[in-house]
Amino acid sequence: MDKPTTKAALPAGSGSSTVESGPSTPNVIPGASAGIIGLVLAAGQGTRFDPSGRLNKLMQPLPGGMRVVDQTIARVRAGVDAVVAVVGALDSPVAQHLQQLQVPVVLCAQARQGMGHSVAAGVAATQAETGWIIALADMPFVACETVQALAAALRAGAPCAVPFFKGVRGNPVAFQAAWRSTLLNLTGDQGARHLLQQPGVVQLNVPDPGVLRDVDTPADLVGVEIRCRAGSWPVPRPDPGAG
Repeated sequence: MDKPTTKAALPAGSGSSTVESGPSTPNVIPGASAGIIGLVLAAGQGTRFDPSGRLNKLMQPLPGGMRVVDQTIARVRAGVDAVVAVVGALDSPVAQHLQQLQVPVVLCAQARQGMGHSVAAGVAATQAETGWIIALADMPFVACETVQALAAALRAGAPCAVPFFKGVRGNPVAFQAAWRSTLLNLTGDQGARHLLQQPGVVQLNVPDPGVLRDVDTPADLVGVEIRCRAGSWPVPRPDPGAG
């Protein structure tokens, strides 16, 4: 089973641009130790949004002016102690943008092989005392209250917590720190999905349709704008902490 090869980019002003390690050496970002860490997975190719690859969906503006990735990070940040993003290339527009915002980023060299590799790389580069909340960067409409509820479940001792909206499982997903070794061995396209079948998983019923909504195609952004204008969907507001 391939182990993730990661490189962690530090916030500006930290005195070093990257930290690199091999599979046998812990690769923890200095300062990325916290009670609950939000891992934002931003390494996807987004080919359905733009097959040519010219437009990165995470960099597109939402109603209200925020970029997709900025809004996601702002929502995740509302419920965690630290945020780290996992990217597929350090020279990508998303990675460079996040580093300008002083959001630590971790390079997952195996990102194209599936989301499981990205999760493993993010966990390898951080040291959570309580656990991780794993979020998808293209899901900017998750309510802050949902992230806070997931964090509360971890602090209350839940081994794993998952949000459900009207009976449908959504994202983000929260894991206790005790799951570290299991998360480090994830590979493939399914991410941590199969782990959600384990006993003890806490299902949180939330009044938040954002746990089911991602930005997959340009039509998703158009639909959001229409709902915002109709007053049926909250307009994302710029957050100073997310740029």
